[in-house]
Amino acid sequence: YGMIENIDENVGRMIKQLAEWRLLENTVILFMTDNGMPGKTYGLAEEGTRIGQDEHGAPMLAYNAGMRGYKGSVHEGGVRVPFLVRWDGRIKPGRDIDRIADHIDILPTLAALAGAELPSDQVDGRNNLPLLEDPGAADHWKDRFLFSHRANWPEGQNLEQAQWKNAAVRNQRFRLVNND
Repeated sequence: YGMIENIDENVGRMIKQLAEWRLLENTVILFMTDNGMPGKTYGLAEEGTRIGQDEHGAPMLAYNAGMRGYKGSVHEGGVRVPFLVRWDGRIKPGRDIDRIADHIDILPTLAALAGAELPSDQVDGRNNLPLLEDPGAADHWKDRFLFSHRANWPEGQNLEQAQWKNAAVRNQRFRLVNND
């Protein structure tokens, strides 16, 4: 019984209970992770490697969607994560949004959902509510740059030597990675 199965089962139980209480129309459900798939440096396999078998004996393979990098990397496979939003009374289901977003967008988006105003000079991130509510919003969505940095360097190493290593910047079309 693995972690993913446990999460899947318990999110299902939560949604079932919210439905029984008739709260789904007024409840926002967010699901996301904080990093990509753990790779061999975390004691797990690389994509395509057999990691076990299901209850019928069929092989289960590690999967990272063909992306380069794993947890702890600033490559796409280390920082790209699922972000699922459900609000039955407000957001239409079954859509994929292809605009880049980041964890810093959660607060502005939730504030917009709640009708709260945030001080624009003190909060990073972007309100992604227009993307959630209107499929056509992506057509005129302003591009931006998102930065990643793996702030992990050997003990005693000068910060000046590490500050530009394991860093990336990306926009909607390109990603520049320095992982020396």
